[in-house]
Amino acid sequence: MSVIEALLAKQDEGFISLRQLLKQMAAEGGSKPQTAARWLRSLFLEIEQKAKGQALTWYQKQAIDWEPTDARRSADARKALSHIADTVEIDYVNTTRYRHDADVFGFRADDIYVFLETHGLNLSRSARGDDTSRSAAPRTPDWTRPYIGRRQIALGDAATILAGGSPALRDVGKDAEISAWRAALIDATESHSSDLPPEISASTWGSNRDSGQMLSHADIRAWCAHRGHVWPIPEPAPKPATDAEALAEIRRLGAEVARLKTELAEARKGQEANEAAEPATAQEEVSRLAAPVAPRAVRLMEKAIAVQQRFWGANWDESDRDTWPTQDLILAWLKETYPGTSEKQRVAVELVACPVNRDRAKRGNGNP
Repeated sequence: MSVIEALLAKQDEGFISLRQLLKQMAAEGGSKPQTAARWLRSLFLEIEQKAKGQALTWYQKQAIDWEPTDARRSADARKALSHIADTVEIDYVNTTRYRHDADVFGFRADDIYVFLETHGLNLSRSARGDDTSRSAAPRTPDWTRPYIGRRQIALGDAATILAGGSPALRDVGKDAEISAWRAALIDATESHSSDLPPEISASTWGSNRDSGQMLSHADIRAWCAHRGHVWPIPEPAPKPATDAEALAEIRRLGAEVARLKTELAEARKGQEANEAAEPATAQEEVSRLAAPVAPRAVRLMEKAIAVQQRFWGANWDESDRDTWPTQDLILAWLKETYPGTSEKQRVAVELVACPVNRDRAKRGNGNP
């Protein structure tokens, strides 16, 4: 950016266009730009009728500067505001002239912010309504600040908030929704029977119930949570009231950090122990799995063990076939000892228990 461009950018910081202002009012006021335009127009008209003059000085952005408008240009600016108030979308007004005027006409930023604050709408000085300067992170609208921590909220304000609007900006398009929420809140403040006490504590009221009847803020929040409604007023985040409380909180956090460090050290030790217990190489793991395991005396295995103990003990010689017990002898003994076994099972037991290969021995003696 050149020096001239930087100076122009700094110069523009004090000016906010009508489009930027309405978008910021909508974003932080919980409404639409058209609603903000209608409210601003009605506010200007009310003040101008009482004061018999212009409510606020309009400014016009020039090529290298911005300056107050004359009477004719001020009228053009008010027409642009009225046109936006009656248009569906601020970015799609139906004439090129009004699109241009929404960006050219505006206010001195300090003047309009103070003006709106005096009429109940506090806007952030660091945020503008244009897309390039608005933070991508969601933020709590500024209009909610006066309601944070309040113990009671007027019925009308609560209904407007639940309808998604700001009590400071009356959105005519939300009247039906506000009315529905108002009826729901009234229903929650009334006792329908001895078994169903009011869900929301409420005060009495005078001539105007919307502004006169105060509802318990805590009860509204609990009522919304119970029914799955969104209550946009954030809960207060209390800070330590004294240095002693702050010091106690610091100590608590320090103890928590120390505990987490201890757990981390123990977890690392356990991991190191597990790594040390694991086989050093894949070959060691293979050898471990290949090691012989003593047979368990279950099902047919116990019968094979019995055959080995009876017929293949110390009284036979592998090199002398005459000392080998015959297969028929073993099968007959199995049939007599284990009458519940089948012939196939007895053959299988004899085959497993036999420590020599009878077929190979027969071939070695010239048998086919």
